[in-house]
Amino acid sequence: MTNYLLESRVIAGFPDRAGAVKAGPFKGIATSFFWKVRMGKTKNNLKKIREDMLLTKSELARKAGISPITIDRIEKGYICRVDTKRKIIQALGLKLSEKEVVFNEG
Repeated sequence: MTNYLLESRVIAGFPDRAGAVKAGPFKGIATSFFWKVRMGKTKNNLKKIREDMLLTKSELARKAGISPITIDRIEKGYICRVDTKRKIIQALGLKLSEKEVVFNEG
């Protein structure tokens, strides 16, 4: 319930370019804080695998057809859509059945 309240207040607030809420009770607090609260984080091995393959974030993103920012967020532990996971797994040259190698499910 708390997470929902935080999320609704951020949506009602006005984030500035730096990502801080400009109005309301959470004025000046970074919106990334609320994003983390709402979205949660997960563990994955993407950064280790990417570096072992000597790929930059940009190179992997280009192969997968997604943005480098998305790769960065996933490496930091943010969750992503199943479609994005599929693109990354295929871009790494793995089979979809090997998804546990990259993304620790369960």
